[in-house]
Amino acid sequence: MKKYIILAALLIVGNSLFSQSRLSIEISGGFAFPVGVYANKSPESSVVLDPNFNNIRLGFAKAENGFAKTGYFYEAKLGYALFRHLTLKLKAGQLMNGVATTGLSEFLSEDGMYRQSLYHDDYKFTYILPGIGIGKIINQWKVDIALYIGAAVSKYPKFSSTLYYTSPPHVKWSTVGDTSDLNSLMYEGSIGISRTLSQNLLAGLNLSFNASNVDYIQTTENIPGSSPNPSFEDTLKMRTINFGATFAYYF
Repeated sequence: MKKYIILAALLIVGNSLFSQSRLSIEISGGFAFPVGVYANKSPESSVVLDPNFNNIRLGFAKAENGFAKTGYFYEAKLGYALFRHLTLKLKAGQLMNGVATTGLSEFLSEDGMYRQSLYHDDYKFTYILPGIGIGKIINQWKVDIALYIGAAVSKYPKFSSTLYYTSPPHVKWSTVGDTSDLNSLMYEGSIGISRTLSQNLLAGLNLSFNASNVDYIQTTENIPGSSPNPSFEDTLKMRTINFGATFAYYF
């Protein structure tokens, strides 16, 4: 009798775990709002000068001023429910922020005496993040909290400023050297709320915080007419609060 009770208990537990181990796919997208130093926009505190020739600008350090503008993100996520409230997750996506260049151009132009116009590539991160989430279903609503850590690849933060006060073809002050893509760790914490639309389909809103420190070497040069300026180490400290819509399908 004892054997049958144990066998029945194992069957019940096994069936419960199997029924709750459901696969899901989720698609999300929305706004990426820069925060902290990533959103700071002070050229005066960011400019790096040559220690031997203070009138020579070497570049703009992004460690304290990222000059990032509001951007967007989109991503796809896979989920596997281990237990009723615990889910393994894997997401992949892209996040992009433009760069505010008006203040940088005005700073370089020195009140119009030496007019310049600076162009800067957008910040673009492609990432893949494994994570774990805890969910709670209340009637037709579901609340999720998740943590992620994974790998990101970002574009090198290239810029080029055209010196319009020089004779045509105008001289350009630009980043040079190795400007290949950069690798970094990315962290994310998120909370979402969704509502059941059908037996398998949910739709809702998601709020998340993303962070990644990208180390790189910055080198600039006046083209044509000079040799590369001394290089310096820099760190782009990406920090965003993302808010958007999400749609999930449970198999």
